[in-house]
Amino acid sequence: MLALRIKRLLERRIRQGGATILIPAATSVGVAAITSSHNNTHIHLADSNGKTLSALSCGTIGFVGAKRSNSYAAQTLARRTADIAVSNGINLLDLKIKGLGRGRFAAAQALRAPRLQIRSLAETTGIPHGGCRPSKRRRL
Repeated sequence: MLALRIKRLLERRIRQGGATILIPAATSVGVAAITSSHNNTHIHLADSNGKTLSALSCGTIGFVGAKRSNSYAAQTLARRTADIAVSNGINLLDLKIKGLGRGRFAAAQALRAPRLQIRSLAETTGIPHGGCRPSKRRRL
């Protein structure tokens, strides 16, 4: 459901931009994995072969303490990752989003840079099936 919400958000932004963008024949595809926790946001960028191009977090780009967990830090992190992707010749991205942190939507939007297009979007957050055993019932 969250992946669908992000996908609609990105599609709406693309349509507001005017004409549709044609993808050139010689495209290079990359994979960006966004992991967003309550304390930090990580983005791992790899090419189509799985070779790591960058692995950054909000802490490594200079945000300290509680500032790492906000959406501005995730947006800054995604812009820097987009610059690295474009400099390595990537113009199509497959996004994989994991976690429930505050930076997930901001990072997904910021990765849609003018020279980058998002080809696919996958929600990979783990869902417990049954989960852990609950603690014993409280007796008063």
